[in-house]
Amino acid sequence: MYITNQRYFVFILFIFLLVFSMNDITHALPVCDRTTQVRDGIVAAAGVDDCSNVTDAHLAAIITLNLKSKGIETLKNGDFDGLSALKFLNLSSNDLSSLPSGILDNQTALKGLYLGSNELLSLPSGIFNNQTALTSLYLTSNELSSLPSGIFDNLTALTDLSLGSNELSSLPSGIFNKLTTLTSLSLASNGFSSLPSGIFDNLAALTSLYLGSNELSSLPSGIFNNLTALEKLYLNNNESFPSTPYRIVREGCRRTVQGNGAYWCPL
Repeated sequence: MYITNQRYFVFILFIFLLVFSMNDITHALPVCDRTTQVRDGIVAAAGVDDCSNVTDAHLAAIITLNLKSKGIETLKNGDFDGLSALKFLNLSSNDLSSLPSGILDNQTALKGLYLGSNELLSLPSGIFNNQTALTSLYLTSNELSSLPSGIFDNLTALTDLSLGSNELSSLPSGIFNKLTTLTSLSLASNGFSSLPSGIFDNLAALTSLYLGSNELSSLPSGIFNNLTALEKLYLNNNESFPSTPYRIVREGCRRTVQGNGAYWCPL
């Protein structure tokens, strides 16, 4: 009797776990139900005639999805379901003012994400948490006025970050601290009148820093001291800097002026 009851208990437990796991499965949004431009882009990338013919295997094989200049105004969660191998996603030059939280949760293989020339007003906290393989992130020419604290913390492979031509006037403390592989950073054409001390301290791999066309009139002492790999520093079109040679990176570093008025520092 004991053995029979034990087997019955195990059987009931198995059924319970099976039902629970089935309920926990997240079903992919059918391709035909996705945002029109995304649907059409997937159909083209899959090389089929109709959205109903796109299989899971097709989705898993797509490496690049180019949705540039498609007039996209909104996206919905599930638009990129099944694109587990996607490495390059181009959403630039659309009319996006926001991104759904979790829209990129399954795109863990992404290396290039292009969101420039949209109308983004803000970014959801954690939007890039799963993009640990990302090397290039372009957010140029949007309407971002602030950034969530820690939004770049998981982007430990990032080499190129462009935040130029937005409406940023301040940055969260430590926003770049985890970007130790970054080689190029653009903060040009924003509204910065000052920068926090230590904001670049962890960017030892940085070779190019773009700070032109802001409202900078002074910078904290030693703000560039840790940028030992820096080759180019652009400070053009800011408020007047000291007329005497400005010690940009470290003692002995001279300033030169290129024909376009950009400042850079040869090391």
